[in-house]
Amino acid sequence: MSPDKQLPAVPLLLVMAVVLQHIYILLFAIVFQVADLDRKVRRGRERLEQEVEPAPPPPISAEKAEQLSVLEQKIKNLLEQVESLGEAGKVDEAEALMRKVLQIFMLLIGLSEPFPH
Repeated sequence: MSPDKQLPAVPLLLVMAVVLQHIYILLFAIVFQVADLDRKVRRGRERLEQEVEPAPPPPISAEKAEQLSVLEQKIKNLLEQVESLGEAGKVDEAEALMRKVLQIFMLLIGLSEPFPH
């Protein structure tokens, strides 16, 4: 372009119209994105409402409840002994008792499971 030729003057209204058109396009895109996200949230909430809660475990018998209570008390007593042995520095004895606690705990888990193995 030669120095003596100038660009034609663009009316201010035309510039504003182009800018407004671009703003309109951006707003439309934003509204579309928000509507899409609202739809996804609504579908997610509907899925959550449709999910079925698991059935509670069947009640345990009185005999089983007594066995569980006895095992829990044994574990509690053994853990107190483990703590006192550990404080006394008798680490080997404390470890042996912890193995016994673990065995009793496994029995406790086996008794509290609602379904047989």
